[in-house]
Amino acid sequence: MSTRHFVNLAGYRLYIPGILGRYGSMTVRALRCNNAGVADRWLHIFATETDVLPSNGTAPSYAPLFLPANYISEDTFPDGRIIAAPGLLFIVSSTRATLTADAAATVDIGVDVDELLDAFDPGLDQ
Repeated sequence: MSTRHFVNLAGYRLYIPGILGRYGSMTVRALRCNNAGVADRWLHIFATETDVLPSNGTAPSYAPLFLPANYISEDTFPDGRIIAAPGLLFIVSSTRATLTADAAATVDIGVDVDELLDAFDPGLDQ
């Protein structure tokens, strides 16, 4: 297991790739956001294999997180949130229910994840 930190400063999206095409999962341990803008925003999270933005109107894979204007937030997950996905894409949206990508947003996004390789990965020496 290894813990990695991913960050994107003053942007509107952050992509965390899977474990280089290996069998495994990620556990989200911490999520930090700084919405320095003057408008409230939502952080949408999508399980995906690529960093390609979903179409506007797409529902997020997980419940969106509220990012109030001029607010710094940090959420920690002691037990973690296991994501059995090839990767995660975090996108700032101006709407809650479905994605309305806000490319003009300047939000700092930081995520700590633990990466776990599956014991049945054919790439591992057993």
